[in-house]
Amino acid sequence: MFSCPSCLRHCLKAVIERTPTKVATRTKYLERTHHPAFVIPASTRLLSTTVEPVFRGKPPPNVGQLIEHKSSESKLQQPSHDERHLRKEISYLQDPLKLADHVRQVLGQDDEEKALAIARLASKNMSCIVSWNHIINWNMSKGRVNSALKIYNEMKKRAQFPDSHTYLLLLRGFADNPQLPNSVPNALKIYHSMSAAGAKVPPSIIHSNAMLKVCARKHDMDALWSVVSKMPDRGARAPDTVTFTTILNSLKQSANTDPSISLSQEENEARQQEAIMSGRGIWEDIVNRWREGSLMIDEDLTCAMGRLLLMSPQKRDWDDILSLIEQTMSIPRPIPRLSIAERQDTHVSGIEATESSTAPNLTLSVSNTDELQPGGEFNSYNPTKTTSATYVQPSNNTLSLIVEACFKLISKKAASAYWDELTTKFPISPDADNLILYLRCLRLSRSSSQTVDVLRSQLGHPEILTARAFRTAMSSCVRDKLNPNVMSNAKQILDIAENRLEKPDPAVGTMYLDLAMATNDKAHMIYALERSNRMVVDIRSQLSYVSPFKGSMVTTERTNALDFLKRVLAAYNKVLLECDLSHRAISIYQEKRRKLTAFVQKTYKKQGMSGEELTSLNKRLLGRRGRKLKKSPSTIDHGSRTLSLVPDDSGVLENI
Repeated sequence: MFSCPSCLRHCLKAVIERTPTKVATRTKYLERTHHPAFVIPASTRLLSTTVEPVFRGKPPPNVGQLIEHKSSESKLQQPSHDERHLRKEISYLQDPLKLADHVRQVLGQDDEEKALAIARLASKNMSCIVSWNHIINWNMSKGRVNSALKIYNEMKKRAQFPDSHTYLLLLRGFADNPQLPNSVPNALKIYHSMSAAGAKVPPSIIHSNAMLKVCARKHDMDALWSVVSKMPDRGARAPDTVTFTTILNSLKQSANTDPSISLSQEENEARQQEAIMSGRGIWEDIVNRWREGSLMIDEDLTCAMGRLLLMSPQKRDWDDILSLIEQTMSIPRPIPRLSIAERQDTHVSGIEATESSTAPNLTLSVSNTDELQPGGEFNSYNPTKTTSATYVQPSNNTLSLIVEACFKLISKKAASAYWDELTTKFPISPDADNLILYLRCLRLSRSSSQTVDVLRSQLGHPEILTARAFRTAMSSCVRDKLNPNVMSNAKQILDIAENRLEKPDPAVGTMYLDLAMATNDKAHMIYALERSNRMVVDIRSQLSYVSPFKGSMVTTERTNALDFLKRVLAAYNKVLLECDLSHRAISIYQEKRRKLTAFVQKTYKKQGMSGEELTSLNKRLLGRRGRKLKKSPSTIDHGSRTLSLVPDDSGVLENI
């Protein structure tokens, strides 16, 4: 039978095509056959026409690996439970907008794997570019730039072509992560790919501004100028307000010397002047576009140019800031230009120029008139009805720029004029930084009375009356110590500080006490000492409260508090030695001084001060006047006039 080829073929055909209902029945049927080399495995399809040989005993390694590989492939092809669950979710999210919102919600739970799985499954049936954009933006916000680039490439492979917002998210992500070494090359690669032939999304001015921001954050001026050089002068991709603002800010940042690079003062100033001259040329182009009506100037652009000029060490550049404000905001200059003879004669006195704390090494004298002629780029301009140019509306940024320029120019007149006009004619509410800058101008001109008026005018804004503001105000009184009314002004500042601050500021109290002791007026000295006793009680309680909660004091505050207590001890010694007091007043002051000295020593001892350091501290606390009092306390000449403790509403000493 099996010797005939046809019979053998028909027999094998009957065996292979037989389809039993159970695997076990088929296996028994094959075992009854006389062909043990051919066994149909259970994982093979029942209607298959091919036979895989399975050898009895130990199979060869290559055959076993082949079977294991095929079984693993079959497991991967089977959908998992999570995938089926995700498919069920996607079935209810057929709208791309709802799908994108769901992906953003999943990313809000920091579940990137699920968000990626949803985007991958949805990419097979719909366009879900927004969902991929959410994933890219999430990775960029986490600083995972490489992961965002991988997702960007995977997005394109899945036929989800990036849109304009995708490229914008990538460029903004590079700008927000300037610490990466290849941020500029990668950003340029993506930016130039938008301009390549056949690109589906051409770059817009928004993408160009984002690319410029990447270069500015990385301080790569060469790459920045290469991008600017390819921008057209007119059209939709022409530079706008954001473009010029980014360029001016980049010039300012590039002019600042890197701490790792050692440059001389001359080289640093030359670098700054080069940046300022470039900025002046750019501003001339800005003004021409503004006059044509093709560009709108806003406050950010104006202040960017102003702060570039403010960086200069030259007086001419500071003065041009006032011309810049007049040109763009139509706010007239309260003082003439620096090149005018009237300004050169009545600008500032030599004493004030030498006491400037901002630029101590600068020469403020005007030696060359031709060199100080202002450029035409800051000439005033009156828009006509035929043009669409409009003036800029100022805000706190402008106020800060103007006051800082006036501070460098040492012109209190200009600062006061600008402050009054901007805070009354414009809806500008000064913030804490504006107030401190203006108080510094008043301190430079020793205007303690005007300082009090400014503080009183801001009583309706308690959020800007900070401890730093009161310190600056009190330092104005210290600088104006020759004024006969300075103690009255200092008292009013201290009253406002006690009413507005949650807890007393030791630095303010120290300056007030030193000012009173410097007057050598006995009435002022005793009043200031009694006024300081109110603060001593609060400061002692704060120093004693060492809990890490609200009542505790940080290291700087503890240092200021201890310095204030030591100044109070020195004031006690001076009052006891130089003032005419009654015996009762002397005994009261000596007792207060003894208790305060013991408290200061105990506080320093808690901080771990050694015995020798405590001995040296006792000598410093006692002082020269204290040692004199300790040696001969009975030799104090009280004279015919005596000052006695008279308790009243204020709790101070009165002359009787």
